[in-house]
Amino acid sequence: MADADLFISVKLEGVDIGGDVVEVDVEDHDQLLDQAQVVIDDRGESTAELPREGQRMVVDIGTQEEHAVLFEGVVSEVRVRSEGRGTQRIELMAYDLGYLLKRRTPSPTNHVGSLSSIIRAVIEADPAVGIQVGQIEPDPDPEFDARRPLRQTQQTDWDFLAELAERYRCRSFVEVNEGVSKYYFMPVSRLLAAEPI
Repeated sequence: MADADLFISVKLEGVDIGGDVVEVDVEDHDQLLDQAQVVIDDRGESTAELPREGQRMVVDIGTQEEHAVLFEGVVSEVRVRSEGRGTQRIELMAYDLGYLLKRRTPSPTNHVGSLSSIIRAVIEADPAVGIQVGQIEPDPDPEFDARRPLRQTQQTDWDFLAELAERYRCRSFVEVNEGVSKYYFMPVSRLLAAEPI
């Protein structure tokens, strides 16, 4: 690394590969899945040691004194790039843990309860996904009952939440806070009124 004060840790399934990292790019979105692109040197290890799709990735960046986890997600694509003179690099594309909600098999459901409780239930349906509930504060927060349920038909959980966010003028996103991935469903008006960071 060029800067001795720079701190980069990229973990795949808990194993730090930061020493092999050549490039890291993290894109943060408030409507889409966050994305990380990591390029590592291919040291010619056995294929058993190569990164694989579906592995969990955590990216921690900053200085030696102060750094933070900027991204936690799942590798969605692995590409090998030839760099000439017999060297190769491996490019990893990953999406935040919302990707697992997007890949979950749709389960047609008639949801009942308040909008916020329905959203919470969707997020908490599978604890293995690893997303904790952050702030779920739609405004308004309507109630749905058995006579007029909130229908989820052929949509994945992620697409269902995205549609609800659009319908209720909210943002639906996963963000790493306090070292864990948390899900947020917040009114656009409140986000726009907040002080800029």
